[in-house]
Amino acid sequence: MIESLFIAVGVLAVIHYVYETCILPDLRLQFVYRLFGLRDELRSAKLDTAITDEGAYRVLQESLNNGINSVFVADYLLVSEVRHAIRTNRHLAKQTEKRVQTLDASNDPLIQDIRRKSRKIFSYALLAGMGTWFLYLVPIAIVVVSYQTLKDVVKDTLAMPSSMLSSATAERDGCSSNLALA
Repeated sequence: MIESLFIAVGVLAVIHYVYETCILPDLRLQFVYRLFGLRDELRSAKLDTAITDEGAYRVLQESLNNGINSVFVADYLLVSEVRHAIRTNRHLAKQTEKRVQTLDASNDPLIQDIRRKSRKIFSYALLAGMGTWFLYLVPIAIVVVSYQTLKDVVKDTLAMPSSMLSSATAERDGCSSNLALA
């Protein structure tokens, strides 16, 4: 039993290492390039005078820059830090809300399209940054979900007549254990 636990922990460690050192950096770089592409699209549209909402343009461009600069640290800790900062700093919360309202109020379809795409990309970056959390949380979730089944099995095992329990478990090791019957 303990050997299986060590093997499972070792396998999780290897998967975690491979994900964090090989897969995640590549994913994050892809997200950065996609955000750069959106920023380039926004700037090109501005140069072509396709964008007339200057305030929304500036806020969205800075939002894209924030996304580009934050992709490599996008994880649960970033979510926690941003939420804490907004909760504890009223000035920051007001500025952030004002900027969100500026973007919400924009009637420019290109602004809204780029905003929607950038939010989707950054959401994926956050999920990717939290990928190894899922590796550790899935086993816990399985245990939590199967807890009721486990309780039922424990109840049935302890309530089962000894002769039936012995016959139910005898095939496992090719022998039966009657230690408690002696």
